[in-house]
Amino acid sequence: MEPLIRELRHAATVLRRRPWFTAAAVLCLALGLGATSAIFTIVNTVLLRPLPYADSDHVMMLWNQRGSQGLNLPVSAAEYVDFRDQNQTFSGIAVLIANIYGLTGEGLEPERVTGARVSGNFMTVLGVRLQAGRNFLPEEDRFGNEHEVILSNGYWRRRFGADPKMVGRAINLDGSPTTVVGVMPPNFTFGDVDYDVFAPIGFNPKVLTLRKARGLTMVGHLKPGATPQQARADLNGIVRRFRQQFPSDYKDSTWKVAVVPILDDLVGGVRPALMVLLGAVALVLLIACANVANLLLARASAREKEVAIRLALGAGRGRIVRQFLLESLLLSLAGGAVGLLLAGWGVKALVASNPYNIPRLEQISLDGRAIAFTVLVCAVAALFFGLAPALQAARTDFHGALKEGGKTSAVGSGGQRMRSALVIFEVALALMVLVGAGLVLKSFRKLAQSDPGFRPKGVLTASVLLPRAKYGAPAKSRGLFRELLPRIGSIPGVRSVSMVSALPLGTVQSLGNLASHESGSLNDADQLTVNRLIVDTGYFQTMDIALRRGRLFTAADDERATGVAMIDEGLAKRLWPNEDPIGRRFRLDPDPFPGAKDGRLVVGVVGTVRQQALGEPSLDQIYLPYAQLPSTFMSLVLRADAELSSLTHSVRATVTSVDHDLPVSNVHTMEEVLAASLTRARVNALLFGIFALVALALAVVGVYGVMAYSVAQRTHEIGIRMSLGAQSRDVLRMVIRQGMALTAAGLAVGLIASIAATRAVASLLYGVSSTDVLTFAEVLLLLAALAWLASFVPARKATRIDPMMAMRYE
Repeated sequence: MEPLIRELRHAATVLRRRPWFTAAAVLCLALGLGATSAIFTIVNTVLLRPLPYADSDHVMMLWNQRGSQGLNLPVSAAEYVDFRDQNQTFSGIAVLIANIYGLTGEGLEPERVTGARVSGNFMTVLGVRLQAGRNFLPEEDRFGNEHEVILSNGYWRRRFGADPKMVGRAINLDGSPTTVVGVMPPNFTFGDVDYDVFAPIGFNPKVLTLRKARGLTMVGHLKPGATPQQARADLNGIVRRFRQQFPSDYKDSTWKVAVVPILDDLVGGVRPALMVLLGAVALVLLIACANVANLLLARASAREKEVAIRLALGAGRGRIVRQFLLESLLLSLAGGAVGLLLAGWGVKALVASNPYNIPRLEQISLDGRAIAFTVLVCAVAALFFGLAPALQAARTDFHGALKEGGKTSAVGSGGQRMRSALVIFEVALALMVLVGAGLVLKSFRKLAQSDPGFRPKGVLTASVLLPRAKYGAPAKSRGLFRELLPRIGSIPGVRSVSMVSALPLGTVQSLGNLASHESGSLNDADQLTVNRLIVDTGYFQTMDIALRRGRLFTAADDERATGVAMIDEGLAKRLWPNEDPIGRRFRLDPDPFPGAKDGRLVVGVVGTVRQQALGEPSLDQIYLPYAQLPSTFMSLVLRADAELSSLTHSVRATVTSVDHDLPVSNVHTMEEVLAASLTRARVNALLFGIFALVALALAVVGVYGVMAYSVAQRTHEIGIRMSLGAQSRDVLRMVIRQGMALTAAGLAVGLIASIAATRAVASLLYGVSSTDVLTFAEVLLLLAALAWLASFVPARKATRIDPMMAMRYE
């Protein structure tokens, strides 16, 4: 042990005596290791760390799937009960449905609360132990009972100051007193929504007869020894029995059940981006290691006499290798330490902005696994960039090195070939990173310039929740909004006002099944899932959504009129290709409006609106008039000529003047909503851009370093050439030709590798091919130009060599 400690001290002394060399190497490694540690920390937390459920590997999300749409669809209460009672592979199956509540009282202004109604066995299926209080009792999970709730840990702390006396107290939800019976444990998550409260679901007996009234999220816990494949076969066997028992409800033969591990279901949408980013930083780390290897190779040549003396004094070549590797390890650990500091800052910035809306991002921290990973990578990196210089030093011919004038005995063609190979390697890797970044940046630019289907400038939005205890009757909710909208419209500066059940570019969807329609391309057996939006008259004018055919909704389309609808042009082309859809009818399943018993009459066709985030595929959309399907939760949209920030207080005050118990939330401009929908793509582009700049800088520095070292080693040769009549331009051309030859080889290798590697980036692109020729050409030209500049600087220096001084150079 003592010899090792002594060698470590010697290695540290060697590095300390060469501060500029050490600083350059540590900086290169810190950039690569820091980026790698930051991305691995995110990947570890989001993709690898188990969810906070007991036996989480056996918790499965269960979804309906149908036809070619490939969508994960919810289940109905009737289907849930049958799956729960008839399956053979799950120890328990539970359901959840999202809900919105209004919290009043507590001495504070009304608040919109994100909640969920769950089956009584929900916590048991997930294996969740409450931090305080108890679970729902079996008798509480019944229809009509919403008098008990369980608070999330975060909401308990945020709203009630983590008061332990909250258990057993009553709060006012939707105008009704509700008792808090428990508090969830910290860090509990389910899906990508942070639920504030949980209430028992209690099915209406009538709902249990409606097999198509689907809106429940279903989750199951596998029995010991059961596999997802067995569970899938089990549940799909139940679906086959559905077709036999209820043929009118299951005409579509493609209906099946998907069984997805809950972690895969939660993070599947972000997994490709995170893995591609991890691959990109790995390439950056390799470039940094190649740069440090070149530095160490050059340093090994300069230390040739030192090594020769040690060999002459009896040191073994194995000991020389060990000494050089220890120096590399110290450099790597120092770079890793600085990199962890950079990673910590980067992760904190990312978590603070939560740009991806990544589930579990708030749990991210540099934990023991991330630190252990960094240490392991440091060791591997040290071996990667330190082995070649160590072996070169061990091969030193100490007899030649100790002779006067034996300067180049260790600087043979082998060392030069190694340095050249490393430059080719760096350029190839840099090209791969730059091409990926170029594609992602071009994709983001196209995405940002894409048409969302409406004009966001000058539009303010706000969500309003009506307490069901007070406004549950359709007539009351209609009356409230008929009073509220004109008052908001009279605010100075407001040009028009309307409302919609779900804003564009959001995550909220209300799915419906288009069951049948007149003489179109579908029949009753080919149900189509659509996004069903409820809007007030004036919505399309306020949002500036183009009317393609027919008319817009009017005040005459009320609860006494026949059922009408508007559809987007995508659905019109799907249902009635090359035909006029105006005046045609279709049937929604379910559709509770009495005036739609003979189907909905299409009165207008509007342009396609990006209802989900830009770049994500959207379902076809159907718009229904609010008067015919009133809802207690709507989002106001108002277009104004005034400064939108100045209207926020006026909108809140107007809502309060109508009813002081109405919570107003999510007050944003549509431009903010649009910007938020681009955030994930923007951060993808930003991170790729940063990695590309680092890779580019390291590659250019690598080319410059090798060429500068080559010029320094060839000073004597260049002096002879110039003394024999070589012109400055000849020397300039010779050095640049050498640098560009290495660059060309690197570009050729990198081009082939990039064509194969960019397939991994394809899932992140919008409107850009992964083999976009223009992007490849631009990156090739950029790298070639910078490599030429990196070669030109030492070449220019070579032309200024004094032949007489060079002739005496050793």
